[in-house]
Amino acid sequence: MRSLRVSLSWIFAFSGLICLLIVVRYVRWIFLHPPHPQSETRVLPGLVVPLVFSILTAIYAMSWWTTLREKRSERGWGLAASLSYIVLGFLPVIVHHLINNARVRQMPERPLLVALGIGVAGIVAFGRRIDRTDAARPPKPTPIPGDGTSKIANALVGLFTFAGSYGVFVWWSYWRHLKGIPRMNLGFVAGFLILTLIGLAIALLHELGHTLAGTALGMKLRAFIVGPFQIVLTEGRWKFHFDLKKIFSSGGATGMVPMTADFPAASYARMVAAGAVVNLATGLVAIWVAFAMPSGAPVQARGLLALFGAFSLLAGAVNLIPFATAGSYSDGAKIFQLLNGGAWGDFHRALSFAGAGLVTPLRPRNFDIGTIERAATGIGRGREGLLLRLFAHTCHLDRSEMDAAAYWLKDAARIYEESASDIPAELLTVFVFGYACVVRDAAEARKWWDRMEAKKPTRFNVDYWRAKSALDWIEGNLKEANEAWQKAAAAALKLPRAGAYEFDRDLCGVLLYEIDASAAGQQSALVAVGAME
Repeated sequence: MRSLRVSLSWIFAFSGLICLLIVVRYVRWIFLHPPHPQSETRVLPGLVVPLVFSILTAIYAMSWWTTLREKRSERGWGLAASLSYIVLGFLPVIVHHLINNARVRQMPERPLLVALGIGVAGIVAFGRRIDRTDAARPPKPTPIPGDGTSKIANALVGLFTFAGSYGVFVWWSYWRHLKGIPRMNLGFVAGFLILTLIGLAIALLHELGHTLAGTALGMKLRAFIVGPFQIVLTEGRWKFHFDLKKIFSSGGATGMVPMTADFPAASYARMVAAGAVVNLATGLVAIWVAFAMPSGAPVQARGLLALFGAFSLLAGAVNLIPFATAGSYSDGAKIFQLLNGGAWGDFHRALSFAGAGLVTPLRPRNFDIGTIERAATGIGRGREGLLLRLFAHTCHLDRSEMDAAAYWLKDAARIYEESASDIPAELLTVFVFGYACVVRDAAEARKWWDRMEAKKPTRFNVDYWRAKSALDWIEGNLKEANEAWQKAAAAALKLPRAGAYEFDRDLCGVLLYEIDASAAGQQSALVAVGAME
């Protein structure tokens, strides 16, 4: 339901842009064509149209903003926007009863049916109340000192993007008029699909920029995501996934892994900046070609090339602004963090340790623990703070330094409770195994297992089965522990030869030793009881 709300919010955002454009054009027409002195009374009725569309602009904009920000008022604004679409769907029937006009009877039915469908989907999505208690929703992310972002930038970036998109439409309409390119009467649905395809093309070029730059700098691709299309290298195998929930998303992500633990921060920053640079470059080229070609040239495609170029420039500029979203940082923020050094420089070095361990023989015990602990001292909350503490935990665990491993695991648990409960289910397996085999606390291990199950994990890999085996072992269910261990061991044998996966296989060996020792202890106890009898 959450993903449907977000998808509808972007439809409402596009609708708000169209309504705002109508308001500007209508007001401009009124000023350029003043009424005749004898028809002054027509001015007031003529202002009804811009007034109505101004109200619709406000409703659609608020629905988009409150939904993306997960505000408590998102339900009310979403229902208002959805009802406006339902009214639009019934518009021919309403107007036909008020005005018996042949042109009204000939209004196209398909776009209006689509509008009615969007409205009904909105009623379904926003009609259901979402639990807003603190226990039900993850803590709201807050800026971490030194990350290069500010509350003002985080709050205004959405408004800047919205205003920039409107500016692109205004400029494009004016340019198309000067070039003599005829208007496209595509309708709402076709126009929305064209904008979606333009957004996907911009995202594809952006992620290709990251990929090509990273490859040239000696990095390895592990994930490539554009909209609903996802190609991910998981445990040595490439897997393709199509996420229907992101069908209208124009976002993307690229996972580039350094091949060495001492990968330079400046090179990492160049890889991050390459996405925005490609957007800016392709945007300039597209606009140059659009200006250079005659209006009747096929490459113009009725001005879509210029529209693509303008949006590409906007995307490149927005990506270079340092800001934080609910899930990650913008490219601009990452570039600042990489070049500024300090705790954030250490954080990205720690990420390079973990990334290199997936493709090289580097193991957690080979990590620079001083770098990780310095970064953890400076970054004390959020996903980043939690990851740093888990890096430290695995490093000490691989070195058999159990007291230090337990300390960092408990500190990671504290971060989870305070500001990082939105992490994926797969990461919680580390807590289950750690509390079972390192801390030896069955109650805590069970609590973390229940938390993981509540998140509905989808990857039943070596981490999942090893955590299940550890939980069964610490609770005394040795038969179930052995069965889960066999599944974990079978999955571990299929993992590629790399330092992180060698560590996984060693952990399975450690767990087997504990299970066998407990089984031997039980057998000895049974023999002793039998002898006493």
